[in-house]
Amino acid sequence: MLHKQNEIKLVLWGVAGSLLAVLLFAGRWLAVGNFTFDFVVWNLFLAWLPLLFAAMAWRWWEKRPFSLLCTTLWLLFFPNAPYILTDFIHLRQRGGVPIWFDFLLLLAFALAGLYVGLLSLDWLHRLVARENGRFWGWFFVFTTLSLSSFGVYMGRFWRWNSWDMLLQPTAVLSHLSHTLANPIHAQHTAAVTLLLTIILLISYTCFKKRRDWEIEKVSLPAS
Repeated sequence: MLHKQNEIKLVLWGVAGSLLAVLLFAGRWLAVGNFTFDFVVWNLFLAWLPLLFAAMAWRWWEKRPFSLLCTTLWLLFFPNAPYILTDFIHLRQRGGVPIWFDFLLLLAFALAGLYVGLLSLDWLHRLVARENGRFWGWFFVFTTLSLSSFGVYMGRFWRWNSWDMLLQPTAVLSHLSHTLANPIHAQHTAAVTLLLTIILLISYTCFKKRRDWEIEKVSLPAS
């Protein structure tokens, strides 16, 4: 069960983390006068969309066609949350800004994006577990994280976007089948996807342990 007041507090933590990241970006822009890392602002915006879709799915769960549409959109956009972790590939020494500042900037965006993504996953995990039981709840989590890790791979290495599955499904599937037909590419894809899945599963498990503790604390009667 979700406690509205507690969930609002958790969302506000996500807002605070996101604002901190944007402030670091704004400070960098004021210092050097360029938008070198403007893409992470867009990526963070995309990372917030799954939280919106998860909230809509939970709110209107009884209206199944609409809630299933929201859940599908959530699944399509969820990879954008962990995707920001791969933006560290852009970290290098740049003129006028120490590398440690750029590291902290990217870290702030990555943590904010991952946080709101895991929060949205927790909402739907609880919903699935409530409707279908504990086993299917965790099956949903593992399947989601596996697909999302593959989605991150597609975005980072193949440069496909979440909306391409809606706008260009044939092109995406054609590229997928052609690329994975190569054993070397298939092994690389499997290795990176597995590694990301493990990292995300550990991250979510830790996140959920903390969440469960918070919910139990709120549920305890006042002494």
